[in-house]
Amino acid sequence: MPKNSILYKLIIIFIIIAVLPLGVVGYFISKNFENTALKIIQKTEEMGNKNLLSAQNIGSIAIKDAVSQLDKKSTEAIEVQTISLASQIAQFLYERDKDILNLSVHTPSSKLYLNFMNTNNRDVILFLKQDSTNKTIPVVECENPDNKTNWHHNPPYNFKKASIPLYREITFVGLNGKELIKIKNQKISDDLQNISIKKNTYCRAEDYFKHIKKLNKNEIYVSKVIGEYIQGWLYKDNKTIKVKPQSAYAGKENPKGKRFKGIIRWAVPVFENNMKKGYLTMALDHTHIMEFTDHIIPTRERFAEVSDAGSGNYAFLWDYEHQNISHPRDFFICGYDPLTGK
Repeated sequence: MPKNSILYKLIIIFIIIAVLPLGVVGYFISKNFENTALKIIQKTEEMGNKNLLSAQNIGSIAIKDAVSQLDKKSTEAIEVQTISLASQIAQFLYERDKDILNLSVHTPSSKLYLNFMNTNNRDVILFLKQDSTNKTIPVVECENPDNKTNWHHNPPYNFKKASIPLYREITFVGLNGKELIKIKNQKISDDLQNISIKKNTYCRAEDYFKHIKKLNKNEIYVSKVIGEYIQGWLYKDNKTIKVKPQSAYAGKENPKGKRFKGIIRWAVPVFENNMKKGYLTMALDHTHIMEFTDHIIPTRERFAEVSDAGSGNYAFLWDYEHQNISHPRDFFICGYDPLTGK
């Protein structure tokens, strides 16, 4: 076909008109595909980052919830143990109420009181070796297949124990405050004092006579913990808190220190033919109160032979005036100056 013919020119123009827009459209489509692909990649990355952040947030929330639930469970377990321990101590103290009420109905007698003191004992754990450490209690396999999973059975704790009297002193006091009978340290004592005078009492700190004068039949007076304060000092060594050797007894931290020796005094009026004839008093050895708390630890072993505040033995007792009356470090226990009674 001649290049100068009209038909040739029309074909060329048609091709240009038909192909050029396709090329332009193809170029823009290709460009749009690249932009779309880039946007898809960006959106995918954004979605991935959001999902990762969401997963991290969910994981963080789940961990916090799990930790919170574990904290709550641990708190509940400690609260249950605390309530159980408090109930045991309360029951022990109520039994002392029964002791003094039962003894008060008998005619006052030094032999009776001595026999009562010598036959009312309770075990205390002994710390015999200075190098002793708390022993790991072996786990005993349970033969019952239903209890093989998550079931802990411990053998009896093989702690060295000694049986000591519950009471350090039993007295019968006349209406004027003069001691008429005194049993002390498992012996009949001739050291009879007028306890209406404060300096004649334990640590010169007791004022129970002014209270017991007001008691009616079957009413009981119970004192605070009375005992000599034993000093102590803490110091820091390589970021570790330690107890100075000259301090009071502090379990494993200071096994050779002087121990706190206190009493809690019970008193009731004694009647004969409905006439008040005097007062019966019984001084509980504070050691028996310490035994409830000194050996509790919040670990797998549950109980320790020797108190150790450094390992988490934080079972403390406080009286109604917010004063400490039981602590693994004896120098934290509130006490009195035996020279002044303050």
